[in-house]
Amino acid sequence: MPPANVVVYEHADCRDHETARTGDEHQEGPSRLDAIRDRLQRLDGVRFTDDFPPATHTELSRVHSKAYIQVLNAIERDYNSGALDAVGPFSPHVAKALFPGAPICGMTMVSRGTMRAARRAAGAVIAAIDGVIVSRQPGNSSDGGDGGESGDAEAAPPPVHAFCLVRPPGHHACVDGYDP
Repeated sequence: MPPANVVVYEHADCRDHETARTGDEHQEGPSRLDAIRDRLQRLDGVRFTDDFPPATHTELSRVHSKAYIQVLNAIERDYNSGALDAVGPFSPHVAKALFPGAPICGMTMVSRGTMRAARRAAGAVIAAIDGVIVSRQPGNSSDGGDGGESGDAEAAPPPVHAFCLVRPPGHHACVDGYDP
């Protein structure tokens, strides 16, 4: 049996999402990416790519409300202008803007690099889905071969399977970004 054809989508931007205040630790940090990558590198048939764009505003608008995206953009502007400078809780920003009076739950953290990392993580998911769908189309090889011309040794096969090694993980990202 040929080795699996797994493409791991990763990008350095995803390391910029800080989740711990100075001197603290948080289980969802950049070291999680390192540990997972180390294990994946040991497997046959796994290759890595960072060749994908961040998700666009249009793509994000397909799953998130306009109001939520405006909150995200405002947070990013506040970090870029210096109005925010430290790692801090994310939920108060969203609750204040979209759910006044709602209880503040959870400790999802936000930092200067969070929005860039989140757009890149969403872009990884989009690229991974597109790659897997392409690999399933007639005429594409799913057996680890390149599916191209026999003299095309440089062409990589499309992914039969994909894994997104990204942060933030996105499991709290609802339509309006808040799940009280």
